[in-house]
Amino acid sequence: MLVLGLACLGCVEPGFEPSLDGASTQAEHDWTSESDSDDGADSETGDGEPTEPTEPAPLPDPPSSPDPDPEQPNPQPSGCKFDLVWPTTGTDVAQTIVHDAYGPRLLDGSYDWHGGIDLPGHSDDGGFFDPVHAVADGSIHAIGNRPSPNQGALSNYGPSAGNVIILEHAPADLHPGADTLYSLYLHLDTMNLEAFAARFADDINTVVNVDLREYYYLGGSGTTAENRGHKRPTFKSSGAPITAYPRVLRQDPIAIIGDSGATYEHLHFEIRETSPTSAHARNPFAYLPHLDQTQHTASLSVEGATLRALVEIPRAGGAMGSVTDLSQQLDIADISLQLRDLDNEVIDELRVVLSEIGQLDDPDQPLLDLGGVALTLSPSDFDSSSSSWRLAVDFVGLGAIGLIPILGDVYVLEVTDLCGNKFTTR
Repeated sequence: MLVLGLACLGCVEPGFEPSLDGASTQAEHDWTSESDSDDGADSETGDGEPTEPTEPAPLPDPPSSPDPDPEQPNPQPSGCKFDLVWPTTGTDVAQTIVHDAYGPRLLDGSYDWHGGIDLPGHSDDGGFFDPVHAVADGSIHAIGNRPSPNQGALSNYGPSAGNVIILEHAPADLHPGADTLYSLYLHLDTMNLEAFAARFADDINTVVNVDLREYYYLGGSGTTAENRGHKRPTFKSSGAPITAYPRVLRQDPIAIIGDSGATYEHLHFEIRETSPTSAHARNPFAYLPHLDQTQHTASLSVEGATLRALVEIPRAGGAMGSVTDLSQQLDIADISLQLRDLDNEVIDELRVVLSEIGQLDDPDQPLLDLGGVALTLSPSDFDSSSSSWRLAVDFVGLGAIGLIPILGDVYVLEVTDLCGNKFTTR
């Protein structure tokens, strides 16, 4: 059975991280962005001493849960455990219609690999007013506003990421046995980092306005292009060791959707497993609530020497920023081309695991090598108004590795979603 790793054609080597268990080969302070990275040439100067914290404005009540559509089936937990709420609705019963999905996409007409999902704000409301919520309890891992339009908010983040928050969610914040997760929030409106509403573990039910410059390198003493936006080991003013960093609770409002570094108002949202580096980005639908059932369909066709697999996920599109129920399910995990015998037993297979593509040195190449088979990914245009997400996968060279039907063998396409639901076709 051939369940093979991917390599991009033309790359020197596949470029996978040796381990995905959190033992990153990158240095402790190598924080990788979703796109282009900071060149490290900029420098920081002091921005004055911290101001006295003001009395915090009370947080708004947690978002109310709209009544789910009674005609929609309830989620059936066959393989997913949804620990998070949606960052834009703040609930586990309503989603924002996705404008750009995780994985293969077209960006300005060209193929691009997308490490997260894009959730628009309401651009017709005359400003930035749509709140961003913490998807789970956690601590602030890194945070920052861009010092200038040409500088990234965090070290190794390019300016196109805009203003950024990264939250760290330990297993105790999720459920026993869970992996540590990092949730990333990009393109935010400017944040008040001198009086940021947060909490501390020793009095978690109390919200205080925190001067984050005391806890993070946000200008002034010790801030460099290599540590900007990340944790200080000691307080900026006193130099005393920091023993507890600011936290947030699930559903807490943490920012406002903006357009910093972007061409339109939206939240770019990511989930990274075990490490905050980009190679650990996973499809957020593995954790965001949605219906746990088979929504996707697939088909196989032959076009000359090419075997084409077409995967489609239907959904109800809508206006940018609009909210829907839990039926939106953009959650393809892997695409398996199988060779089966007359008894329907699997003889061999080629499996494309979408999350592995994001670990390549250059995931933005649509032409890949899968054990000697040339693989081309062709996503269709997709935005908030789209009624379906479609991806064509072309296999060329199956005969060269002996993956061809003989004596009654047949090709079977099996597409699995993140909850383990499968759609199989011949």
